[in-house]
Amino acid sequence: MEDAKFTEDPLRFLKSLETQPLQKDDDSVVSTPAPSTCTLIMMTVFVFPISLIWGTMGMVVLPAEALRLYPDGEALYLGIMMTVVAFSQLVCPVAGQLSDTCRSKWGKRSPYILVGTLITMVCCVGLWFSSSSRIPLLYLIALFVSQVGLNIVYTAQASLVPDTNKENMGNASGIIGVWQISGTFVGMCWLVATHETDYHYSYGLYLILLTVATAVLCLITERPTDTDPEIVFSWAKLMSSFSIDMDEDWDFFLVFIGRMFFYISTSCQTFSFYYFRDMLEMEDEGTIRKRLAIVGILGTGIGLCASYPLGKLSDNPNVGRKTLIYFSCISMAIVYVGYCLVPLFFEGQDAMNAVYVLGSLYGFAVSGYTSVDYALAIDCLPETQKGSSEALGLWGIAGFIGASAGPLVGGLLIQLHKADSGGYSYQGYVLMMSMGIISFLSCALVTSFIKKTQ
Repeated sequence: MEDAKFTEDPLRFLKSLETQPLQKDDDSVVSTPAPSTCTLIMMTVFVFPISLIWGTMGMVVLPAEALRLYPDGEALYLGIMMTVVAFSQLVCPVAGQLSDTCRSKWGKRSPYILVGTLITMVCCVGLWFSSSSRIPLLYLIALFVSQVGLNIVYTAQASLVPDTNKENMGNASGIIGVWQISGTFVGMCWLVATHETDYHYSYGLYLILLTVATAVLCLITERPTDTDPEIVFSWAKLMSSFSIDMDEDWDFFLVFIGRMFFYISTSCQTFSFYYFRDMLEMEDEGTIRKRLAIVGILGTGIGLCASYPLGKLSDNPNVGRKTLIYFSCISMAIVYVGYCLVPLFFEGQDAMNAVYVLGSLYGFAVSGYTSVDYALAIDCLPETQKGSSEALGLWGIAGFIGASAGPLVGGLLIQLHKADSGGYSYQGYVLMMSMGIISFLSCALVTSFIKKTQ
């Protein structure tokens, strides 16, 4: 009977092995216990270094590298670098499908997490070397490959939780939100502590954190899959990892589109370095890095306190996931309106204080989104056609589209509005922020049509 099920639908058969109840000798059923909070924390530990890396690179490291490698067109080159980073996310569905069908005595996810980590660590050294030697092309190559490795890790580790349990996903999503925001928070603290030193030391920090996360992961024991039935490789099946069944999985498609709009919006933060320089009239690069990090600390500190409670709150049927999405998107749109108004009504320290307030609100609003983002995806997974890791990899592609379109369009908008005194004009920043405002509201609108969750 089991052989017939495997022949009919091998991927669904393998997925059933992950969630089927245990059997005693007397044929009574024993429910598989849900993982403890401690186990969930360990399963999701990689979210911390990934968030720190993406946060510090997006806010300071890549803008600084753009200034170092292409000082005459830093905004456009930064947009190109962010597009390169975004393209690396195309590996997510492929890595997810290969992970879903992996046969090894260490389980399905661990081998891909370890390989992806090794690739990322080697390329971190390459980034450091190519920047120090001022080799722009080599830097772009190392950047792309490092992000490919990091996205392999991200995709594989995202399925460790749904492999074992799919109940009360708000709890797991809240933990992920805490890891995500705390990674950004620690990254901002690092930037403040090192604002007068060489930013290249950040690459060394990445190596240390990835090593620690790998050590923690080794404490997690996955179900061995080396005796599972083998699934024959198919290019057609691999290409199908990039598709969504619009009839059966419409809600998952809406999750995908909403997430894409969210990433388009948040990509405006990529140009905060230049906003501080041009709109707040700061000239010293070290001062800009320090104040950017302070804004990040305020926002992530507030978000860190709110993320887990909000994730738990989303399990309440009277609140649900979508309510938090609406709140987050509207609040972040208001923050962008505020960024447009600050240069008109404030100067000097008053302007900086206004940005601190807006950054704090932004951090709280982001926590509302990140605390339910993962749970919303799990609620709408297209499990009849895809494995969980493959589907979550495709979900990650939403980030690819948003994170590639947002910085590239935003970079062009401000690059076309260069100021006579150097830098970029107020009109360019208003156009870029307007793109973010429209995308935030679009995210909320698309989410409202999802039916599988409240």
